[in-house]
Amino acid sequence: MNFSNIRANDLTPTLTIEILSVNGVSTRQINETGFLRIDTDNLTQLHNLQIATENQTRTRELEAERRKQAEKERERARARAEKERKIKDHPLNVGYMGMFLQGGPMIGTDAGLVEFGISAGIKNISVEFGILGYPGISEDNIKDFIGTSEELGLTGGFCLSLLYSVLTQKLHLSFGGGITFFSAGEKREETSSSSSSSSDSRITTSAFIPNAQASLNFNIFDLVFLRAGYRCDIYPENYINFFSKSYNKPNGSFLGHSLIFGIILNVTQMSALGL
Repeated sequence: MNFSNIRANDLTPTLTIEILSVNGVSTRQINETGFLRIDTDNLTQLHNLQIATENQTRTRELEAERRKQAEKERERARARAEKERKIKDHPLNVGYMGMFLQGGPMIGTDAGLVEFGISAGIKNISVEFGILGYPGISEDNIKDFIGTSEELGLTGGFCLSLLYSVLTQKLHLSFGGGITFFSAGEKREETSSSSSSSSDSRITTSAFIPNAQASLNFNIFDLVFLRAGYRCDIYPENYINFFSKSYNKPNGSFLGHSLIFGIILNVTQMSALGL
C-alpha cells in the first residue's frame, strides 16, 4: 500500500480504509440494493491450490523422512559389516602367537602369583603355557612341611591352560581352566671324589593343581591385550600354610583366590609390522 503527498505532520493515530467496490460492484450500489454477491470460483481455486500445496509439502516431508531413515539403515548396515569384519580379523580368530606376563595377590594370604609364558590361539580357542612364581610364599612353613632345615632351591611351577574367548571389537572375555605342576625342593651340598662340592636341587614335595580362570581383555590395535581377571587354584589341604606366615589348620582342599592383572603381546602381528 503506497501513500503519496503525505507529510508526517498530517498523520493521525487513526487509519481509515474505504471500500469502493466488491467483485466489481460499487459499494454505493451494494448499499442501495442490499445485495452482495461473492464469486466462489476464485475461492474454490484458492482452496484447491492450498490443498495441493499442503499435499506437496507433506509429500516432500515424507520423502525426506524416508531418505533419512534409509541413510540411518545404511549406516547401521555399514557399522554391522565393520564390526563383523573386525571380529573376523581378530587375532584370536585368525590365529596368533604371543607372550604374556601376569600376576596378582592371592586373596586372604601373604603371597601372590606371577606367571610368564607363551600363548597361541585360533578360532576363539587359546592355549597358554607359563612358568609360575609365588612372591611372599613362606619358606619356613615349606621347610617345616618337608622336614628340612636346608636352604630351599626350586619353588614354583609350570602351568598349562586352555581358554575359550567371546570376541567383540575391543574386548574379549576369556574363561577356562588348566593344570599347574607345583614343586618345592631343598638345596644340599654333596661331596664327591671328582669335586669338592656341587649343588643339587632335589624336589621333595610336588602336586598337580587344577585351576579355573576368567579374564576380560582389552584389545589395543591387535598388538597388545591388557588383562584383568580372576583365578582359583585348588591346592592340597596341607599347602595352605605355604602361603601364610601364620599357621592354619588344614581342613579339606585349600582354594587360592587370586586377582590377575597382565599384558599379552601379539608377536605375530608385531612381526608382520616389522616391530
